[in-house]
Amino acid sequence: MQEIKQHNHYNYKDLSTLFSLLSSELRLKIIHLLCQNESTVGEIVAQVDATKFNVSQQLRQLEQGGIIERKKLGRFVYCKLNYTINWEQLEQLRSNISTTVTSLHGSNRIKDATPSILCPI
Repeated sequence: MQEIKQHNHYNYKDLSTLFSLLSSELRLKIIHLLCQNESTVGEIVAQVDATKFNVSQQLRQLEQGGIIERKKLGRFVYCKLNYTINWEQLEQLRSNISTTVTSLHGSNRIKDATPSILCPI
């Protein structure tokens, strides 16, 4: 557990919010779609098999969490990923957790799981 304690520069509150936003299957579908390109709300609704109301709620949460940006142009609302999120910090945290789990696994403190299952890349 020393690995985690050495990295006090994480903003755990922000990471907790991010993980919470990533915990919804529908929000993950929306994020995956927006990874490909900017889309209108209507295009997102057509792609993710959900109601416009539900998609709009999820988009609002993603926008409030800073994961996406929305802009209205005429009658359409366009959505795109916010690339200012510190994805590098998230990846570094994942790597540190994986290293810690590997270390614990090697010392037989974790016996019934493998690091690749707990922390897939």
